[in-house]
Amino acid sequence: MRSHPIISLLLALAASSCDGTGPTPAGRLVVSTSTEGEDPDRDGYLLTVDAVDTLVLQATGRAEVEVEAGARRLRLLGVAEHCTVTPGVSMEVDVAAWSRTTVSFAISCPATGVRITTVTTGLDIAPNGYRIA
Repeated sequence: MRSHPIISLLLALAASSCDGTGPTPAGRLVVSTSTEGEDPDRDGYLLTVDAVDTLVLQATGRAEVEVEAGARRLRLLGVAEHCTVTPGVSMEVDVAAWSRTTVSFAISCPATGVRITTVTTGLDIAPNGYRIA
């Protein structure tokens, strides 16, 4: 009896995955960021997964990365000092094999310093603007 090579390959792959020596299952980590406030951190962030893998994140946006399934430690880096992050800059998530795990970071950046606004009326407007001392 003649065996088809594709069937033999599939059987070999199935057997290797059952004996524990096959590849570790992976999942997709979907990370979203939302940055708001009067003085937002516009240059984006870095996300580390288990202090090894790094993912570049926009200040407001979404990114995906494939990671090994299981418990993963996430840390958001590059957040400006005056900003706060909900639920925090560090968290542990359980990434399910062969599926998407969603994580969201809400970054709030209140105003810092003094904001000055001027209104000029009349005919004699300063041609070079104003100076503050």
